[in-house]
Amino acid sequence: MKVTFISPYLSTDSMGIRILAALLKKEGHDTRILFMPDRSDQMRRQHMVDVFVYEQDVLDQVIESCKGSDLIGITLMTQYFDAAAQLTKEIKKRLDVPVIWGGIHPTVRPEECLAHADMVCVGEGEISIVELLKRMEAGKGFDSVPGIWVRNGDLVVNNGPAPLVDDLDSLPFPLYNFKDDMLLWGGKFIQFTREAFYRHLHLYFPALTDCRDVSYQLISTRGCPYSCTFCGESPLDELYGKTKYVRRRSVENLLGEIKWALDNIGPFGQICFCDDTFVARPMSELKEFAERYKKEIGLEFYCLVSPANVSEEKLRVLVDAGLTIIGMGIQSGSDRLLREYNRGTFGSMKHVREAIRILDIFSDRLTPYYDFIHEDPYETDEDLLETVSLIASLPKKARIRCYSLVPYPATQLYNRVKGDGLIKSDQREIYSRVFGARHKPNYLNFLIDIAQLPIPRSMLKLLIHPYLFACLGRPIVGRAILEFYIAMKKFKRMLMPNMSGL
Repeated sequence: MKVTFISPYLSTDSMGIRILAALLKKEGHDTRILFMPDRSDQMRRQHMVDVFVYEQDVLDQVIESCKGSDLIGITLMTQYFDAAAQLTKEIKKRLDVPVIWGGIHPTVRPEECLAHADMVCVGEGEISIVELLKRMEAGKGFDSVPGIWVRNGDLVVNNGPAPLVDDLDSLPFPLYNFKDDMLLWGGKFIQFTREAFYRHLHLYFPALTDCRDVSYQLISTRGCPYSCTFCGESPLDELYGKTKYVRRRSVENLLGEIKWALDNIGPFGQICFCDDTFVARPMSELKEFAERYKKEIGLEFYCLVSPANVSEEKLRVLVDAGLTIIGMGIQSGSDRLLREYNRGTFGSMKHVREAIRILDIFSDRLTPYYDFIHEDPYETDEDLLETVSLIASLPKKARIRCYSLVPYPATQLYNRVKGDGLIKSDQREIYSRVFGARHKPNYLNFLIDIAQLPIPRSMLKLLIHPYLFACLGRPIVGRAILEFYIAMKKFKRMLMPNMSGL
């Protein structure tokens, strides 16, 4: 059978559907992935809220590329709901092919998604998609496949969550099909060749240490040992149970994928481990990984950590193995907010300051990126001031990344915000927003934004001095400052190359 997957994300790594494509290929099916990164949509979403609409010419090309398919799958997170709905509507209008949606949003809101798609996959799709294709190929009914929910007239057939893959090592490596996959580039689909892949990575995802290089991304675990109230992982914990859902691949399997990628896709200048917290592995595994990685791979690498699992012993072996960039979620400088995020046992300010101290020991070889979230509906000016004060106290080499908090459906934060009546429209206030989209114009948000720039920490301290803050922190002044700053960012982006200009 022929299966066409569609990915609307800016990133073309798309590990989830690449693994699905590899599994189906192994089963004898033909697969194709249409990658549809759209920089203009990403830029638009940064500062305004609206529904994204594909050009008709792009939709025509999608239809042409999907002809002959037996099944069309669309992967989506919440902020791509409107894009998936538009694509599905056009496909249903012009092709007689069933459409299935998968990803975190269909998992947490299957009934809503079945108003558009014929089927949705609830949970992990590897086992369910293979069974679905077997039944479709045999001409059997597929309305009872575990994890695959279907629409039967006005009724929704609930088949529960998809089975989990207990042994992650049993999964194939992601499929990079440089012959059949397509990439939306400058408004036109082109063949997703190795050269096109590298051009896309160089433009949007260069290596953090050297923009002349590109990175290979992979995930060594599924699930996270923690349960932050804002995190999209938490609904999956509830769906499967945390003990069952958190799994990790073996060191042998990880190194095997990297070697395979270097031989078949490379070269790469950096390896990026995109796990929520890579160093949560036992020390024995980290030592095995470090020793073998240094000997068998030898490239710089990047990983994410949580404050409580940062230790000098772990960092010493990882830095020696090639760790040069590390990301750590601090989220807020306010202990009050950190407790509300359920981070008190692993990410409190006590944990944060100790982790910063340890990371700074390796500042000659390691660059830390510290992540913050703000524009929380329950965040006060005092909370924001604590965050800015913390940023101003960070070591000089530290890099800052700040994101606007979006209360995604089914998270504990969403349930609280919705229950308190602070969200009037999910579509407008959640679905049409992405990380970084500002919606609270004030002086402190302006300071959070400029904290990401290479400005002296002393300047930040000056800008939050009580006398200066008393003047500039007034709502009308703060709004004017932030709107001017956003206008400058928009102007800068207008001058930058985008997909249509390549």
